[in-house]
Amino acid sequence: LAKLGFEASSTILEEGHGNFPGVTTGTIDRALIIELLATEPSCFLVPGLDYKVYPSCGASHNAIDAIMQLKNEKRLRVENVKHIRCRVQPVTRDLLRYEKPITSLQGKFSMQYCLALALLKNQIILDDFAGDRISDPRIIGLMEKIEMSVDDSIAEGAYFRADFRWDTVVEVETEQGEILVKRVNYASGDPHLVSEPGIMKQKFISCAQRVMNTEQAMRVIDLIQSIESLDNIGSLMRAVSPES
Repeated sequence: LAKLGFEASSTILEEGHGNFPGVTTGTIDRALIIELLATEPSCFLVPGLDYKVYPSCGASHNAIDAIMQLKNEKRLRVENVKHIRCRVQPVTRDLLRYEKPITSLQGKFSMQYCLALALLKNQIILDDFAGDRISDPRIIGLMEKIEMSVDDSIAEGAYFRADFRWDTVVEVETEQGEILVKRVNYASGDPHLVSEPGIMKQKFISCAQRVMNTEQAMRVIDLIQSIESLDNIGSLMRAVSPES
């Protein structure tokens, strides 16, 4: 992936908030791991797989949903936003560490950038995180209105909620002085929520259009949805080939 131009941190495994320190306490208890594997249901089954609706860090998704819901329920308009405050648990603050992102890659890990996109758009796509610099003056102006702070009550004083939820409280102050509050415990795509296949179909088409047209993308979706009845996967492999 790196050879093909995929961008990410070069120290993603070992850095302070990387995978190794993020999933361990510094030591590995093999006996405990074996015990958990033998006695606990797989998280792939209970509660089940998350579907990542937005192409940004998962810690931002609850807040994005909160803004989307306020836009739909309260007719929140970007020109009426005076200030936004996001209350989060400590892990969210540490993951979304770029308050003033310069590049779109940094924007994936910025609450300010993600919420600015949510205010301006109805759909957040991969192209929103492409490019070497963030230059849109509307986004830059909105990011200055957004702050994020830790609310210790969200995780009951812990670093991360024991149930692994990304609870986020978004408070929007409008230019008219109204305070709109929305708390989101489960973001779109979470297995605890009713599945919305239309959302993921729309995301797939948006991503696939980088290498194929909409008709081809729909063909791939049809094949995947009927994969159990296919004689072999040759037709699917041909459908996902950019040369097809």
